[in-house]
Amino acid sequence: MSDEKSKIWPWILPLPMKDEHYNILLSIFKSKITLDIIRNINISGKTYQSDLIRKLPYSNKTIIIKLKELVKSKLLEQGVEKVTVNGRAVWVKWYKPTTWGRWVITFLTPPSRMKREKLKETFQKLLRLYIQSIAEFCLSYDIDLSEYHSILDEEYIFKFIEKARSVDRRVDVAVFGSTAMDIIVTLDQPPSIDETVLAKKLTISVGGSAANVAVGLARLGVKASFIGKIGTDGKSRLALIELAREGVDISSIKVAKGASIPEAIIFIEKGNKKILTIADEETLSLSSPSEVNWKVIDSSKAIYVGEVYVEVASAITSYAKSRGKQVIYRLLTPYARMGLGKLKSIITNSDYILMNEVGWKLLLKSSSTCKLNSPTDLLKLGARAVIITRSSKGVEVWTEGEKISIPPIKVNAIDTTGAGDSFSAGFIWSILSGQNIKRAVEIANAIAAISTTKVGAKNSLPKLSEVREVLAKLNLI
Repeated sequence: MSDEKSKIWPWILPLPMKDEHYNILLSIFKSKITLDIIRNINISGKTYQSDLIRKLPYSNKTIIIKLKELVKSKLLEQGVEKVTVNGRAVWVKWYKPTTWGRWVITFLTPPSRMKREKLKETFQKLLRLYIQSIAEFCLSYDIDLSEYHSILDEEYIFKFIEKARSVDRRVDVAVFGSTAMDIIVTLDQPPSIDETVLAKKLTISVGGSAANVAVGLARLGVKASFIGKIGTDGKSRLALIELAREGVDISSIKVAKGASIPEAIIFIEKGNKKILTIADEETLSLSSPSEVNWKVIDSSKAIYVGEVYVEVASAITSYAKSRGKQVIYRLLTPYARMGLGKLKSIITNSDYILMNEVGWKLLLKSSSTCKLNSPTDLLKLGARAVIITRSSKGVEVWTEGEKISIPPIKVNAIDTTGAGDSFSAGFIWSILSGQNIKRAVEIANAIAAISTTKVGAKNSLPKLSEVREVLAKLNLI
């Protein structure tokens, strides 16, 4: 990209207060000769007067006059030194940019002409100087600094997603759901009423069930796109960066201005977890079918629907089914509480229903007005398989012809957070690889077991190399 066509010219020009800024601006911009001199001053080190006279197409007198003006304006400092020329010792005059002079030279230098490290170093210095001015401004006029943090986060998020949309990416799986900030507390036992206990460890990381599934797929080599909502705060920015860093396509994410992503407080006691979610409804999920990028579904092989509002999930699964896509619906506990009546349209258009044992019990309890006695009743609605994970008791699978029990895999489990996300990612990966239902669940079960040996959700999602090694030991590949 040429300098002229580049949209990015990142330099911030800080100017001193009082009357100096007028003199500096006047010195720089009052003539083309001055600008040409500035452009030919080395940003670091000395520039000799004789070199400028030889290089620039102006008279000696004009160049010297302009150099004196730049020195007077405190953009340049000058000195002389003795050098040997043709065997003779002569005195030569040199110039170096002052602090302000370096900023002006940078301001006139296209970023593409600088090495990356120098570019980064220079912008950091400029930004620090500018931030110092903002800090002083806020203190002087009693203005809340957080307003400026919010502006930076918001603009960065929109630009980040805009850049992602400019890249044409192939997608294997479209993952619908939410992202969150996980606050993981590890403790020996929960406190009683009015009691204070000491937690053993506190871990904070980017999470969210569907976002974890997307990352899990990416780590297994599957091209995944995460489709959900974020806010415009620092936590949303971190979530966006983490997803992109993991190789997840984030171009279809919707942004809710002024909102924040949910926070999940996860209590881990002896390897078991309890989760409390604090959610802003604005970013919990896509709230309307109009927010769905339908083209991602068209280009994908399969879709995963997690924590998505029922009306939107119904539209997504129906559309995907009509396009011949494989549909995986993760029936999470908050939705299981709604009962089968509200979920029927989603299940009808889903190929695979995933849930844990707690979710199944909640669904049974909440479906008193519907005929629901066994997972086989869900198969009658159109699902090809119903898969219920039972933690340390293994997995049960119902298909039209049989019930399959998959035994647990014995590991030293220290945290089950994210095990269901790992299972979901592993199952989708296996199905896309052409595995039958039984083998796909066995592989997913092994991947979930691997994840329980590490603390955290996203951090515990295994990579393909680790998975292949474990699966080989278990004779699953």
